[in-house]
Amino acid sequence: MASTCLFGGEYQLINVVAGNTYTFSTCGTTLWDTQITLYNNAGGGSLGFNDDACGLQSSITWVATFTGQLRVLIDAFPCANLSSCATLTVNCSTPVVPPPGGCIYMLNMFDSFGDGWGASSVGVSINGGPFQYYTVTGTNNSVALPVMPGNSIVLTYSNAGPWQGENSYSLTLGGGAVFSSGTPPAAGTVFAGTLTCVPPPAPPEDCIGSITICNGQSFNNTTNNTGQVADLNLSTAGCLANNERQGTW
Repeated sequence: MASTCLFGGEYQLINVVAGNTYTFSTCGTTLWDTQITLYNNAGGGSLGFNDDACGLQSSITWVATFTGQLRVLIDAFPCANLSSCATLTVNCSTPVVPPPGGCIYMLNMFDSFGDGWGASSVGVSINGGPFQYYTVTGTNNSVALPVMPGNSIVLTYSNAGPWQGENSYSLTLGGGAVFSSGTPPAAGTVFAGTLTCVPPPAPPEDCIGSITICNGQSFNNTTNNTGQVADLNLSTAGCLANNERQGTW
């Protein structure tokens, strides 16, 4: 893990290796609205972008597609600079190989303030096996879960730590969320299901997963999170001055 404090408009060069997984995050390190954009320093268009992964701060988990230098640009929304810097935290992990015919789900955990979860943890049991427990010591933690289609999974959450309103986590495959905890996460057994190794469709909490209405019908809005994409910002929110909140499209 490495960290650097950058002002809006500054960038850091990171030596990356193809196949490794890198996480870039400003979560919990500043009060201003950050944006992260990834570029191959040799040239070309952006390789990744995030604005509001954790409140007003940003986080990107990216699997390197080349070996060389990556340019990690930090901006203040909307593309401004500021007199204070934001700490960019970089984590690297080597590839986790899925079993033959299987796939890898990701357990993504966040702390919006960046002070860790304390005694809180997520428990994961795969195919009836013993629970493995994971937590956050800083701003975020991602765990790769190699599975086979048809494996069962159970998620539990312990809320023993303080400041539960800062904690959230999700189980994803291919960018789609199988489960999102919302904030604060509920305690106890929170999810049980069968893994298919097929990326789930976009959730209705994101515009891309919106429900098409062709006739008169009733809907129940039971969401407790904002989805996987920040659909609303200062340029798209219109009269919704507080930008995106929990709801469905």
